[in-house]
Amino acid sequence: MLNKAKDFLRRRVRAVQRAGQYPVLLPHHAVNDAGIASVNGESRALPSTMRKALSLCDGGRSLAEVARQAGVAKADLIRAQDEGLLIVWRSPVPADVPQSQHPPHSIIVSPHLDDAALCCGGRMLGDEAVRVVNVFSRGAWWRFAFTPEDAECVEACRRAEEALVSRLSGATTTDLRLPEALLRGHAMADVFTATPGTRDDEVSAAISRAIATMAREHRLTHWYVPLGVGDHIDHRIVRDAAAAALRTANVPPTHLHYYEDLPYAAKLGPEADFAKRLPGQTLRAELLEIDDLIDWKLELLRAYWSQFRWSELEELRRYAKGVGGGEASEVAWTPAA
Repeated sequence: MLNKAKDFLRRRVRAVQRAGQYPVLLPHHAVNDAGIASVNGESRALPSTMRKALSLCDGGRSLAEVARQAGVAKADLIRAQDEGLLIVWRSPVPADVPQSQHPPHSIIVSPHLDDAALCCGGRMLGDEAVRVVNVFSRGAWWRFAFTPEDAECVEACRRAEEALVSRLSGATTTDLRLPEALLRGHAMADVFTATPGTRDDEVSAAISRAIATMAREHRLTHWYVPLGVGDHIDHRIVRDAAAAALRTANVPPTHLHYYEDLPYAAKLGPEADFAKRLPGQTLRAELLEIDDLIDWKLELLRAYWSQFRWSELEELRRYAKGVGGGEASEVAWTPAA
């Protein structure tokens, strides 16, 4: 009873604090005549006022406006956020994904559709000219029970998540539409130990071609590629193919940055030293201070509802605070001069 009372009071306080922010219904959920249905097959009944409220959560109305128009309490919308139905954003959310208008200052090469935001979300929110290159954007995994018949639904769900992240962050995206490891014949049990082989040659070559083309088009861009912490085979393939292509395109070492792969780096702790992670190279750490953005980075990551539970995001906050010595930071490693 005491915990319920505390939760109620916390929601009331947050409702006041976030009244001027903008709720967005996550794309995994659809309002119907009875309540709400989710892509994983779950459904629940809701009163008509709450159904109306959720239908109004399109990112263009403030939380206070939605509550007033639907006739619900603002705290009810905060509850919906806690239950994984909503994101509450800092500013109005564009209806469409942003289109590239200027040469990017930074290009983040993301093995999967959530890696850029996980590892470089603060950079995406703090830099107005970011492009994300999603490499293995044909995926076959989510945190729910999976059968081969679910593949089309999973891919549609992942695309919707990424579109929302693009709308929230303002980062433009390029999808290479390559199949992730599970679609290339790798088993989940070996993706962290397998050596890239002939089944991976085609995707590796495709990555090299795409990155080399973009590098020729964007001579002044800073590139962010995965360091490969955790040894996921897709991350290693992207790292090696992208770095080789960038060297061939004469991208200077000062413009090549290896970002720490999360959540794998977080599991090793903030004291981990990756200076000798890559054979034959010495790397130096570069910290991007994102203390004013960490809450929004975690809110951004809630868009990936199919991939992880929100409770897992607090591990990322602790790690960001740890590597920054109390000021939340993201870490990239750059070849030493």
